[in-house]
Parts: sequence; C-alpha cells; structure tokens
Amino acid sequence: MSSALRSLLILTAALSMLSACGGESFLSNGNGDDDEDTYPEFDGATLAISSPVSAGVYILDEGLPLEGEVLSADGEVLDFDAIVWETDVEGEIAVGTSEEADLNWGIKTVTATANLPNGDRLQTVLGGIRVQGRHSGIYAGNLAINMHAEFQDTPITASCLGGLDFIVDMSGEVLLGEEGSCTINLIVMGEMDIGYGVEADVSQNSAQGSIQINTGFIDIPVSFEGNFEDEQLYAEFEGNAFLFAFDGSLTANRLSPYVDP
Repeated sequence: MSSALRSLLILTAALSMLSACGGESFLSNGNGDDDEDTYPEFDGATLAISSPVSAGVYILDEGLPLEGEVLSADGEVLDFDAIVWETDVEGEIAVGTSEEADLNWGIKTVTATANLPNGDRLQTVLGGIRVQGRHSGIYAGNLAINMHAEFQDTPITASCLGGLDFIVDMSGEVLLGEEGSCTINLIVMGEMDIGYGVEADVSQNSAQGSIQINTGFIDIPVSFEGNFEDEQLYAEFEGNAFLFAFDGSLTANRLSPYVDP
C-alpha cells in the first residue's frame, strides 16, 4: 500500500470521529444573585451555528462562511447580532450572525461566543475545519509512456502503463508524486524498466511541472502542462533521449480531499 493511500485511511478514520459531533456548546451564567432579570427573553437561550461545520472542507480564497443565531427557549430567533467568531490560529475574525472570513490555509478550530444581555455566555467550539486549495487532495491514476526508436531502418514502437499516485498539498499550489515504474519491451532491443516521478506547480485549474523519467542509465526531465476538470487531472507530454523519442499521458482522479497540512 502506498503512503498516500495509507494516509487517506488514517485521515478517514480520524475524520469520522470528528464528524460524529457538530461542535461542543457551553453555557455559563453571569446573573449571580440578581433578583430581577431585565432580559427574560434570553433565559434558556441557545446558540445555533449552521456554518462552518466540524471537519468541513472550505476552499481557500472563497471565504469561510460564518452563520449563527441565538434562539429562545421556544426556538424563536432572538434579536442578537453580536456573535464573536475566533480561530485558534488567527484570533478574532468577525462579529455578527452572517459573516465571511478570509483565512490562510490550514486546519482550524473555530469558536463562536455570544455574551447575552441577561449575563449568560453561550459558546460553541467546532474543530477540524479545513481551509485549503480547490484541488487539494490525494490522487491516483495511470501514466502511459510510448517509446519510439529505429533499429536497422525499422521503426519500433512500444508502450507501457504504470500506476501514478500524487498529492496536491493543502495550499493547493504544490503537486508531488510518488515514484512509479513500468516495463517496456522494444522487442529486438529487449525489455527496459522505466521509472518515473512527477512534480508540478498548481495555479487555478492547471498544473505545470515535469515528469522525471529514469531509463536505468539516465534521468530525463520532461515538461508537461495539465488541466483539472471536476475531480480529475489530465496531461500529455513528449520528449527525446538519444536514440529514443517518446510521448505519453497521465490521468489521475482525486480519491479524497483530505491531506496532511
């Protein structure tokens, strides 16, 4: 099992635990021994947070939606808009019931606090909130290589297909793949083991980088440019090495959006 797939299984187990709860809520009462409650409508009130959600994935540069409201004991929305939003990384990020915060990428814990007029303090803590690039995640697919050569004036073409695993990091800017390999048979020239790795910079919906092809006696960096569409990356490439010309393509699908920070 590749390390990328092993990481996916570990992350999935952890996230299933996080997703089991929508966040921890707390109530503290500051009325003390006051006999008179000047804001009885807030007695027994609760803080309801609809966004963000624990273990949720939010796209970098799109803003983190912050939606909450204070409800009466009967479930009615109360006139209170001073909900304070904080993260464990940035500190206070907004005040209000319907806001949007621009955050750096990473895994956050968001705390929403409402200090009510009657002295009660309501608080909800939501953990494991992921702010990351649009294409961040673990990908798996295939790399196809076609080798073209000439032996005694006879054109020779052979192909091989190997597995391909890579990760686009949480920033959504770096693509880094694990080493793969396949065997190509040039018939009269015998078999050749081809190794390869992939790395690229990601911007918007494109990836530009190189495939490091190892023929066993030389490493050949081959440039490529690919495009993300839906949950897939597709790219084509071509190059030359001594007596060989080659071309190929890579196709990979996103298995999970969850990656280590």
